[in-house]
Order: sequence, then structure tokens, then C-alpha cells
Amino acid sequence: MKPRDAQLLDTIERLTTLRGYPPTMREIAVEMKVSLTRIAQLMAIAVKAGRVAALPKTARTCRVIRNAAAN
Repeated sequence: MKPRDAQLLDTIERLTTLRGYPPTMREIAVEMKVSLTRIAQLMAIAVKAGRVAALPKTARTCRVIRNAAAN
């Protein structure tokens, strides 16, 4: 897993724990200091790899999937 991929997962988990609900892609972008477009790319990669579950075009639905195969 690349550093940005790991940072994405950590950011989603941290913000979810802190707030009690999942962050939006914009909130993740602000937190990681990258563009919203880059977050969309990273999210697509993470969803395809099975590391993140998210409903398309729906806010606050992302969650990290932790299992032995994804690590």
C-alpha cells in the first residue's frame, strides 16, 4: 500500500472516530491537503482494492474495511 493510500484510510478512520460519523470527500481533502479530484482518485482505488466501502454520489458513507487480505 502506498503512503497516500494509508493516509486516506487513517484520515477516514480518525475523522469518523472524532466526529462519530464518516467525513465527506471534501473534509478528507482539506485534512490531507490535496485536491478533491485527488481524493476521488484515491477513493476509487481504495474501493476497487476492497479497502473502503462507499456508496457512489452519496455523502458520508465511506468506511474503512480492515481485514487480513487488505493489509
